Amino acid sequence: MSNASTAVLVLSNFCSLGCSIIEVRVGKGDHLKKFTVHKNLITSRSQFFADTLHGNWKEIEDNGITLDEDDPKVFELYMELLYRGTLPMDDLFPGGTNQSDNNASGCG
Repeated sequence: MSNASTAVLVLSNFCSLGCSIIEVRVGKGDHLKKFTVHKNLITSRSQFFADTLHGNWKEIEDNGITLDEDDPKVFELYMELLYRGTLPMDDLFPGGTNQSDNNASGCG
């Protein structure tokens, strides 16, 4: 693929995100973390956010949403999945992954 083709592909993917940005505030108090996300992306991937952002939910305020009962670290992983399409396995499994780790639940 040529550089021009790659640039067009990247630009078309970027444009599909739209221009509308929302702020998602996750956690509370000293554990509050603010995330900025493209509204089109999060509503196309999550029925919860689609329903919440297109309805009259109390969590919506100032073009954003507050999730004070959720863990910012978990939402950060969700953001990785939304934007990169993968999860950072080193963060999920600091000691590495192998077959015996996959069976830690006692299943299989």
